[in-house]
Amino acid sequence: MSEKTTTECGVIHDLLPLYADGVCGAESRALVEEHLKMCAECAGMLEQMRDAEAERSGAEKAEIGALRKIKRRLILKTLAVAAASVVGAVALTLALCV
Repeated sequence: MSEKTTTECGVIHDLLPLYADGVCGAESRALVEEHLKMCAECAGMLEQMRDAEAERSGAEKAEIGALRKIKRRLILKTLAVAAASVVGAVALTLALCV
């Protein structure tokens, strides 16, 4: 294992909220987990985040859940628009070629 650096900790600090919420990608999750094995400071930050999450009120948790649903819907709508754009472009291209 390599010795931790300030840059590594900075990257992990950026990833910790995503990691704590369970929304980071597999590579990021593996990177964070490997770093946490070596770095007590970053592991402590994660523990503080989890403690703060446990202390949140029901209203705060409901609001966060609602915002996550909105985010998912926006992502799905964006993907639908992108897919429709591709289909439209292909149809237009085929129509012009015929």
